[in-house]
Amino acid sequence: MKLPGQPDWPAMRRELTLWWLGVEAWWWTLPPVLRAPAWRGLWALLLALALLLIFAQVVRQSVRQGELLRVAVTTRAEAVARCNALRGLHMKESCLARLNAPPQDGVAAADDSEPLARR
Repeated sequence: MKLPGQPDWPAMRRELTLWWLGVEAWWWTLPPVLRAPAWRGLWALLLALALLLIFAQVVRQSVRQGELLRVAVTTRAEAVARCNALRGLHMKESCLARLNAPPQDGVAAADDSEPLARR
């Protein structure tokens, strides 16, 4: 009895078997020179190299994203420190409210932060 949401394992096994038979049939259609063990090693090496390059790209992008996050956190911390350095409770609350408010658009958000940077 198959419950809803449960995979149909026998059907999946049949599909995988049919797929593998197709791959095997394709393999035997290749010329014998390309089926030599040396070519298998070369294909394995190329596949490993491609996976390594993909992994390096993923790591590079994650490092970049981490740097951007660090810069954003540092910038926000500096802005909060500038707000807390203001004199007067109303000015501090107004400044912190502007920091916590969602930006209307990219240009307006950049223009609002300029007066704080000049102080």
